[in-house]
Amino acid sequence: MTTTKRARLIVLLSLLTVLVIRAGAAWGQPPDHRSFYMGFTSWPYDFTPEAVDETYDAIEAHGDLIAFHFDHGVPWPEAASGAPFHPNVQDELDGKLAEAHRFPAVYLAVTAQSTDRVSLANYWGEETDGHLPPEWQARAFDDPEVIAAYLAYCRRIIDFFNPDYFAYGIEVNANHLPDSPAFAAFETFVAEIYGGLKADFPELPIFLTFQTGSFVSTPDQQREVEEALVPYTDLIGLSTYPYLVGGLFRPDQADMSYLPEDWFRRMSQLAPDKPFAITETGYIAETLTIPEFLIDTEGREEWQDLYVRFLLQKAAQLNTEFITYWQVRDYDLGYQFLVDHGIDDPSFLIWKDIGLVAGDGRPRRGLSTWDSWLALPHIPIGAGPSFCDASAESLCLADDRFEVRVDWQNFAGNRGTGRVTPGATGNSGIFYFFNPDNWELMVKVLDGCALNDHFWVFAAATTNVAYTLTVRDTLTGAISSYSNALGTSSPAITDTQAFATCSSTLGPR
Repeated sequence: MTTTKRARLIVLLSLLTVLVIRAGAAWGQPPDHRSFYMGFTSWPYDFTPEAVDETYDAIEAHGDLIAFHFDHGVPWPEAASGAPFHPNVQDELDGKLAEAHRFPAVYLAVTAQSTDRVSLANYWGEETDGHLPPEWQARAFDDPEVIAAYLAYCRRIIDFFNPDYFAYGIEVNANHLPDSPAFAAFETFVAEIYGGLKADFPELPIFLTFQTGSFVSTPDQQREVEEALVPYTDLIGLSTYPYLVGGLFRPDQADMSYLPEDWFRRMSQLAPDKPFAITETGYIAETLTIPEFLIDTEGREEWQDLYVRFLLQKAAQLNTEFITYWQVRDYDLGYQFLVDHGIDDPSFLIWKDIGLVAGDGRPRRGLSTWDSWLALPHIPIGAGPSFCDASAESLCLADDRFEVRVDWQNFAGNRGTGRVTPGATGNSGIFYFFNPDNWELMVKVLDGCALNDHFWVFAAATTNVAYTLTVRDTLTGAISSYSNALGTSSPAITDTQAFATCSSTLGPR
């Protein structure tokens, strides 16, 4: 690194300290522990009793969380009247409850929305996703009968399963428009449901899940919907299948090298003061072809493995509560079963080949990556040490309270994690990306509590590669992140509002 470049970097950051402006490949090695549970939904690879049993066995072998996902209607009349559920409903609930005890954590998800994510969910009774009874067909979400029935349904199912996590709405941001009457009614609904459930279950994390992308709304409209719903969720739950999101990849390839570094952080930053969870995800390992949907996307096992690595590393950096990978094994046999029984719905192909085990029972390389993280000690957020552990990729600042990391991507599509340059002070340090003599980024974390009741983050870089800088308060779990786009000369970071965590105390070390 030239003396001129090094001097510029040091001088620039020194000036930032004085001129305070208010401002709003591979991904490293696994850490020594994980904050998150790792699990799967109970979706089987075939619809036989033997396949269902084998699926639960596989989830127990490769996870410490089970997700029960009820996205096929609501027993509206029974919930409203307090009558027993239809035997088909009760049998499904009983079957899942019988398996729940095998897992350290249970995540339960229900939704009052249909699969279009705008209209009222269908009726779950003799069959799943059945037609709504006539007296329910014209009702909106803000109808008092709808609110009362759904609140009663949620209470019954929580009492039945006693879950560790409960989502009362799935992918609620998918297709709503922020200024529509339908969304106004839905916002009234979630406010009532959230308030009623929190009064009854104050210690249970009760939340909504949000998806990446929409076929109806623009990104700005989707964000407006998300921000309106944030008050009614205890954590930010993300549902994401990146290979389905238009514009991310080449049209014919789900090549992981195109996935943005801040893919998960975008949603976690919706409410940085709230916990974050990846409530469902997956990635194709085989080519996905659905002519009816104009989809013909190449998938590869190695790309799936890269996604699993990316998923776990980013989850660790974001202090994630739990991860639900949709299925353990591809359901080739299950799909054929559906076709043989007259259910030839091409939408079922979308997730058929995202398993970490192939349809023939062969483990994919992503399963080995997953299992290497599962073997790490699980230390939930707040249960481990409240101090940063310095490493070659982690800088510890402000009395070891704040952990600083940076991930980069260059013009060739290569990715990596910044390395700490020796010689950091208590409040500042430097990262290099490519070699130790080529410094790229200097960072400071300052205690501004006496001035504006915040910790400050300043940074200066001499680079135009893409990077995401992550600063985490290890005491509270709060995170602030800053990104630079590829090909853009990195601007200065002068964030004097970075962490409103001055009231938190360190306690004895």
